[in-house]
Amino acid sequence: MEHRKEHSKEQRKEQRITLPGPAKLRLLDAIGTKRLDGSLDVRILDVSGSGMRLRLPRPLPCGTLVEVDAGETLSFGEVCRCEPEQSATPEIPHATYNVGIQVKHTLASLGELERFSRLLDEYSGSRREQFVPAKSMPAESVQK
Repeated sequence: MEHRKEHSKEQRKEQRITLPGPAKLRLLDAIGTKRLDGSLDVRILDVSGSGMRLRLPRPLPCGTLVEVDAGETLSFGEVCRCEPEQSATPEIPHATYNVGIQVKHTLASLGELERFSRLLDEYSGSRREQFVPAKSMPAESVQK
């Protein structure tokens, strides 16, 4: 009897884009509103429309909520996969892990958003200085 080995086929609906670069990863509480611990220096390996793959110095359990700060982009998501990438060896003293993140929300162009916010503050401040409230008139002087 002949056994045929099935080749694994990519199951993704979205294309991955190799986009290596440094980032900071922060763990979030169970509802995703509060940062826990400090931050981890991580490496972005690739991204897709709904996820990213990171290299981390430690494993994270699936279901962990995270924030990934890549400078101009801030992403919020959930760990959906964690696999050992490199075991510790005498040449490489620290193990590394490939971690898949299912991204739920992304804020992009944070620098532009910050500049826009400053401009709004400046504009609002100058408008407040120009605004002089009208003196209130006594109710009896208002004609009906």
